[in-house]
Amino acid sequence: MPAVVLTWQNPGLGISIRGAEDLLKSIDTIKEVPFEAEKGPIPSPTWTPESEAHGDLRTRIVELLHRAPVDADKVKCTPSDVFLYPTGMAAIFHSSVLLTKHRPGTIVILGIIFHNTYHHLIEECPQGMKHFGKVDKEGLSVFEDWLKHEKEEGRPVSHAFVEVPGNPTLETVDTKRLKELSEEYGFFLIIDDTISGFANVDVLSNSDVLLSSLTKSFSGYANVMGGSIVLNPTSPHYHNLRSLFKESHHNELFASDAKVLLSNSKDFLERTKILNRNALAMANFLHKAISIPDSPVVNVQYPSQLGSKSNYDAILRRATPELPEPGYGCLLTVEFSTVEAAIAFYDRAGFYPSPHLGGHVTIMFAYNMVVFGKKPDEKAYMHELGVREASVRISAGLENEEDLIDTLRDALEVATKVTKGIEAGQ
Repeated sequence: MPAVVLTWQNPGLGISIRGAEDLLKSIDTIKEVPFEAEKGPIPSPTWTPESEAHGDLRTRIVELLHRAPVDADKVKCTPSDVFLYPTGMAAIFHSSVLLTKHRPGTIVILGIIFHNTYHHLIEECPQGMKHFGKVDKEGLSVFEDWLKHEKEEGRPVSHAFVEVPGNPTLETVDTKRLKELSEEYGFFLIIDDTISGFANVDVLSNSDVLLSSLTKSFSGYANVMGGSIVLNPTSPHYHNLRSLFKESHHNELFASDAKVLLSNSKDFLERTKILNRNALAMANFLHKAISIPDSPVVNVQYPSQLGSKSNYDAILRRATPELPEPGYGCLLTVEFSTVEAAIAFYDRAGFYPSPHLGGHVTIMFAYNMVVFGKKPDEKAYMHELGVREASVRISAGLENEEDLIDTLRDALEVATKVTKGIEAGQ
């Protein structure tokens, strides 16, 4: 069982519930295929048939990528540039393996990214992995110096992976500068826009490969999984990448899952507007709480509150009637003065506890403690990069804004009492 769980968590490979239910209908017709390992390779699979929903889903993604771009001349993708996967992690797994085979070399992780991606890329790096945790101006200069050194030593870099913004620190890298570095040194640049969502931001032109977990805000109802890769036609690597993906890609997204993803995405823009509003309201409320006497809140991580805001603003889509204010996404992290205060807040807040994000209900998770709090060395390393144990990650949902603020206010009152008790030595 642990091996099955790890296969789902990191490579993201497996059969979906809908796929399993459909296959079980024909369980009586199952046939065992004789196979002797010493006589030859495993028979090739037949893969999963595509449906009309797959084509419509590709078209839907392309329509959203062409909607209100930063520069329309730089968005040239078509449905044939979209590759669908059963999960976001499966998209990462397949793309990373493919790119490493095509261009062997070091895999680079930039900034703080989803922990399953981080640990998976460590596993899938035959020629090594390099992590640059700081992605501010100084951090990218350090990265550039390293690239120069690696080039001088004859050590190639295969590809670099970055999330926009990071998870859970919500810092935003200068994607334009990253693209310039990728073209100068020849490595592939994969940008994951899951946290911000491609309803809010336009980063396709700054990437070679745009990766998205469709499980999150694109679907928005926590009832289906999926992932996508979109190739950038303006990339100098485009023709090579397109040939590679077309030759190697096999459909693994079950037809019913594609249909649900497509249906759920119909109100993607409307939901994005509410998610942006609610997350911003909570971030602003918690940020104001920092200055209140005896407040347990010491920091709020949200794109609009951070020094990297200008990098995020540079990739914001233009305002349109269906999304008048493209925003900063659904995710924020609040840091407390002590672990005890964080626990008190977490226990009191009436949000659903879950590691998911981008859903229809507001959820929270002690992400840093659970994910990076088990190994002392990793805990200390991440702490220096702003991933603090005394934090709670919150993903905004579609509820009433005032109800969310009332919930935060009530939880903060309890956390404040705990803080006062600690200060009083009780």
